[in-house]
Amino acid sequence: MFDINKYYPKDKAGTPYKDSNENFADYMTLAWSIADMGIVWRDECDEEECMPPRGIKISDDNKKSIEILRNTPFEERNEPVLVPEIQALVREGLEYITSREDAVKKQNSTGDGDVSCTDILRIRNIIDTFKLTKRMTVLMALLLAARGDIHILEAFSYIAADKSILETGTPTIGLVDMLLHLIFEYEVIQAETVYDKRGTFARYLIKVSGEGEAVLQKRISICNYVYKYIMFGASGFPKKPEKPMPGTSIYYDDFAKNLSLYENYYNNKDRAGDYCYIRAKDTEDAIHVLTKVFEENGRPLYVISPEEVKAGNKDLFFMLRMMRYLHNASVLVRLNSEEKINKSRDDDAKMIADIIHTLKNELPHMNTIYLTGTISFPSIDVHGMDSPAILTLDMPDIAMRHTMWQELFEVYSLIPGNDVDLMDIADCHDLCFGQIRTIVERCAARLRMTSIGGIVKRNLLQEMLFSLSNVDFEHLATQVDARYTWDDIFLEASQKKYLKYACDRFRLRNRIGAQWELTKKNAYGNAVIVLMYGPPGTGKTMAAQVVANEVMTPLYRVDVSQIFSKYIGETQKNISRIFEEAQKRNVVLFFDEADALFTRRTEIKDSHDKYANSDTSFLLQKVEEYNGISILATNNFQSFDPAFMRRLTYVIRFERPDEDTRRAMWHSMMSD
Repeated sequence: MFDINKYYPKDKAGTPYKDSNENFADYMTLAWSIADMGIVWRDECDEEECMPPRGIKISDDNKKSIEILRNTPFEERNEPVLVPEIQALVREGLEYITSREDAVKKQNSTGDGDVSCTDILRIRNIIDTFKLTKRMTVLMALLLAARGDIHILEAFSYIAADKSILETGTPTIGLVDMLLHLIFEYEVIQAETVYDKRGTFARYLIKVSGEGEAVLQKRISICNYVYKYIMFGASGFPKKPEKPMPGTSIYYDDFAKNLSLYENYYNNKDRAGDYCYIRAKDTEDAIHVLTKVFEENGRPLYVISPEEVKAGNKDLFFMLRMMRYLHNASVLVRLNSEEKINKSRDDDAKMIADIIHTLKNELPHMNTIYLTGTISFPSIDVHGMDSPAILTLDMPDIAMRHTMWQELFEVYSLIPGNDVDLMDIADCHDLCFGQIRTIVERCAARLRMTSIGGIVKRNLLQEMLFSLSNVDFEHLATQVDARYTWDDIFLEASQKKYLKYACDRFRLRNRIGAQWELTKKNAYGNAVIVLMYGPPGTGKTMAAQVVANEVMTPLYRVDVSQIFSKYIGETQKNISRIFEEAQKRNVVLFFDEADALFTRRTEIKDSHDKYANSDTSFLLQKVEEYNGISILATNNFQSFDPAFMRRLTYVIRFERPDEDTRRAMWHSMMSD
């Protein structure tokens, strides 16, 4: 009665599809052929009056059917309703579609096709990615047809004698269960087998609604994101692969080379389920390196957040599974930034373990899953997985930072002003790629609102550098607005000379240290420590502002009264916090009334003296290790610890200004 040639043109068998629409049309034809046979079968069943209320023909004997329905559990009903004619039509239809899909793959492999086979064979991509059986493939075709053709909904409604199918626009599990029984060998419930939530078909491809209703009365439909992919391809995916910034180098060459070797090794091994943690000062740097490496290998990289993993969005995991199958994509989970670090290390461990466990379940065949964060990797235990590969992305050296500044200025069409030296900026500020990119982006955004073009002047760059400061001293230090310059302060020639020496030493420390390899030989930090002493009101605080302004670095005044604590160990904890926070941005630390902190150590007479001396020694150690500028101001020079005096870079005495200096100061303060 039904001839396959009436549904599928015989002359096109084995020929490649021209586009995805033609491929989609054949799957719709498959659904229509089943609907046609279902209508005929329904009519025949009505004539024989042997169709049970649920739409499943159990026996030719109507009375026996009713008896089975009333007394026999469903799983014990073992008399299938197989219609050979429908079986043959579906089998031949699938063979016809497969022959044309294989022709597309063959054409693509030889380079003859104009369109990628991955874009033409969207339904086949889903079938292969999720390893769908023929039963699942037929069900997907039926649901696609129901989603896109109201006429087939009318046919389904007629077959099931259920007007609600047409009214709601979605078939029931009972309907598809009945149709699958006509085609495939008997199972407990055909559609329920497909609907098993433990399987990928039910988890990612279909949506079942009708809470509280019996299984066969529930509504079943294709997921929106699956339908959008079939209709529009990858453009309908919720995320795009990460793209490296054009015009920039890879920068971290050695790290990237090792990463590329690691990727190639595991890619050749076809090993899935491994994960690798990359620690970086800024996660943007890890993203930059990975995207560059993956771009060179012609593979996409998707960056996702912990929130997206926890949300369990099926459209995201559907996309990642598809891109893994189609383009050998990988995933990078961006764990946190410096501003968002969990207070408890146990919280970090639990968060990372949950992420890995979820990804392991949702993406079992994914390549190495990368994670990147600013914290050290906590000890976690994920059942069934080896320990992760832990990599550290070191801070870029001065030469690399200078290249970053230059290339990013070119990318954003910016020009440094006459008062801006990018090499000085690279030396004074230990920034990574992500931080430099943020500063340059902010400069470009500000200049777009002005009419001065793309010239970045010193004051703008300094403002953006300061805006990046994210140190959190809490109550231990406060920022000082360093607005004074050399023109505002009146000092003796020797005083100004040594202050400029201090600025130059800080500004050139990395260049000279790298060129002469002094940094490798220096067991301590690359600190610049300046002690300014003299009577009150002689300009020590003002001089500290001038130094900070000159090196374009934020100035923080340390509150001495907040450092000391009567509780044992708290003072050292406060000192550690100050220098740990300062190290994040290399700020200038200003210790006013520093003699209270760096006092001369005394002979130990009791426990109080013991701990006080311990605190002083700890402070001296931290100041020496700090890789920045520390400025100390005091009125009481004699009380300083002699051991600390040996650690000072410059000691500058401030005297009261003489008459000529006072006159010049008055003139500068008076208006014209």
